[in-house]
Amino acid sequence: MVSLSVEHAKSGRASCKTCRQKIGKGEIRWVKTSESEAFGTVKAYSHLKCLKLSKKSLKDLEFENIEFDGDFSKEETKEVKKAWKECIAALTQSPAKKRSKTESKDGSPKKKKRKTKKKSGVEVEYNEKGELTEEEKLRKKYSQMAVSQLKDYLRANNQMLSGKKAELVEKCVDGELYGALPHCSVCNEGRLKKAPNGSIVCSGYYDEDCGMRISCDFNAENDSVKRVPWKGPDEVEAEESSKEESTSWKEAVSNQMQKVLSKMFSSELNLKPKEIAEKLVEFARTNKVEMPKDNSLARQKVGSLLMQNRKDDNTFDIIAVYQGLVDQFGVSSAKGAASEDTPSEPE
Repeated sequence: MVSLSVEHAKSGRASCKTCRQKIGKGEIRWVKTSESEAFGTVKAYSHLKCLKLSKKSLKDLEFENIEFDGDFSKEETKEVKKAWKECIAALTQSPAKKRSKTESKDGSPKKKKRKTKKKSGVEVEYNEKGELTEEEKLRKKYSQMAVSQLKDYLRANNQMLSGKKAELVEKCVDGELYGALPHCSVCNEGRLKKAPNGSIVCSGYYDEDCGMRISCDFNAENDSVKRVPWKGPDEVEAEESSKEESTSWKEAVSNQMQKVLSKMFSSELNLKPKEIAEKLVEFARTNKVEMPKDNSLARQKVGSLLMQNRKDDNTFDIIAVYQGLVDQFGVSSAKGAASEDTPSEPE
């Protein structure tokens, strides 16, 4: 089952399925989503003018059923509709007559070639029921991808991009099965890789300050290296988008928060730290900061930040304390909080 939607690219990391070029951030792109029992949900992106569909998938697709993810102007909607019509027109045109497999370019019969079976030397593993193992399913999944898509997965997990397609496939299979390889724990700069003998090694890194390559002798058994979770390009893109939204929220709320906090504590300079902590805990919870549920622990965290932000005149930098609470505990529904005109004061 294939579904089609359009959206503005959230970042410039994804590549076009058709032309293999990067899709710029904010550019309109097609998102073709397919479902399969073997691989689950698979998404493929393409430029607005690069959409290609099969006649089989066209039967289930209508322009009215295309989902518009996000806000689109009238001009952008027209562009999408125009691109859709061009895709349909190209698909419905009668193709040129294909040459028979038994004919050569000049129309004469081809000479039959002797078929030879190449031995790859790769052992395909099956489980007791005769089905493909998880490793072989992943190998089949990544083998169907283009080199640019494989590199997108490796880049999203900070893995090395060198090697031919077969090597890139094996890196992706290994990463999804066991996790991505972290940075070297010895030199702290080099990236780990799997050696032909199965061990994990680091060859060092290039130091720009010194203008030379620094070697590293890290060598460990595969099982002894602690891996990190494997992520898809879409997950990394979503995380980056979430970080951008969080940063935007902090910037938008900063000036408002200063005014409200200054107003709250300007006439109460003689408050004791304990009283300030109680008011800040109440204020933070009112504004959706995910403070500890235990009041004693919450006041203790605020008190610690107050001591860290004490001024020379024994007053406290309330703004810095509140920002410390936001950074430490986070804000639920940050996007929604940012849309409010002013932060809420406790009643």
